[in-house]
Amino acid sequence: MQDKTQLFNELKKLSKRANQRILRLERVTGKNEIFATKQLADFLSSSQVQGWTKSGRVRVSSKMTETQMQATIKATKMFLEDKYSTVAQIKQLKQDIEKSIGTKLSWEQLGAMYTAQELWRWVAENYDSGFWKYDAPLIFTMTKQDWVEYLADRIDGLTDLDVINHLKAIYDYIKKHGLKGVVKID
Repeated sequence: MQDKTQLFNELKKLSKRANQRILRLERVTGKNEIFATKQLADFLSSSQVQGWTKSGRVRVSSKMTETQMQATIKATKMFLEDKYSTVAQIKQLKQDIEKSIGTKLSWEQLGAMYTAQELWRWVAENYDSGFWKYDAPLIFTMTKQDWVEYLADRIDGLTDLDVINHLKAIYDYIKKHGLKGVVKID
């Protein structure tokens, strides 16, 4: 187990790389919290982690607990390893999808498609096929908290932060966009 000083130093190093990458993505897309940055922001914004700044960057503070630092480091590493955290990959993705559907897309449209694809992939890994028929429509009749608690309990009683964040994101996405299909990204 690393001591707090080592964790802090690792966090500083990783957050610098991640924050530079986030800035490059924002410059190209003109959008905040898009593609892999959205997933990072969703995880780090939680009240338990508190690893995201109001300006949309990975937070570094010596006042963070070891648990907060470890969670921030883990999420930041995942972000840096995600192929859609680089400008080259999102440009290629945009080009590929536009070619496949025969029309130009805005970065916002492409970001929404990416978010939906990631959420649907997560659902497929964690729930049975009845999710879309029985669980997803409940979003329109239940509060976010009730729906998240109901579904979090179904993953073998697992209620960790990752599950809760994914379910909240799914709730928000479906509430905003409805139960529409999504273009397969990869």
